[in-house]
Amino acid sequence: MLTFIRSMTAAPGKFVQLAAFADEVDPVVSRVLGKKIKHGMMVGGQAGRMAWIIEYNSMAHLEEMTGKLLADPDYLALLQKGEGLSVAGSMHDDLVLFR
Repeated sequence: MLTFIRSMTAAPGKFVQLAAFADEVDPVVSRVLGKKIKHGMMVGGQAGRMAWIIEYNSMAHLEEMTGKLLADPDYLALLQKGEGLSVAGSMHDDLVLFR
C-alpha cells in the first residue's frame, strides 16, 4: 500500500482561501478516483502548510489514477482556480510505503 501526500504552503494572507480550496478539491478527486481523499493542516514545521492524503495499491495504480485526474475537466478547472493560493515552488509530494 502506498500513501501519497501532497503538501503546499499557503501564500501570504491566503491560508483561509487555501483551506476553502481544499474543501472543493476533496469531492472532485474522490468522485474521479472512486476513493476517499483527506486533507488537513500540517502541525509542526513551517506554518501555513496544507496536505492531501490518499492511498494507492501500487505505483501502477497511482499512475492510472493520475491519468484519470488529468483527463477530468472539473479537476483541471480546480487546478486553475487554485493558482496563486500557495507559495510558488512549495508543493511537495511524498510517497510512503507501509509494510
